[in-house]
Amino acid sequence: MDDFNNPVFAQAKIEYTKQLTDVLISPMYEGLKQIYEQSKRDYANDTNRSFYNLFRNHIERVPKWNTDMIETEVERIEKSSNCLRNSRALKCICSFPLLN
Repeated sequence: MDDFNNPVFAQAKIEYTKQLTDVLISPMYEGLKQIYEQSKRDYANDTNRSFYNLFRNHIERVPKWNTDMIETEVERIEKSSNCLRNSRALKCICSFPLLN
């Protein structure tokens, strides 16, 4: 069981990754849509800046989110996707080492 290069493990990781992707696409889209809508509201209040620059600035802030913002977003994704933190797919993907 220590041989993670086994084709069975590689195939299992691919399948679980596909399942997790299917579950997360909609909540991730909703998150981007919320950022887009916030950019539209900001543009309505400040038309001196281009909408594109406002949206880009909002997107660029994502990697700089603090722990509270990240936890809030994770909770939103978990609730909207009906996906629990201890889901089987997530556990399996995280437990496999990176496979080439």
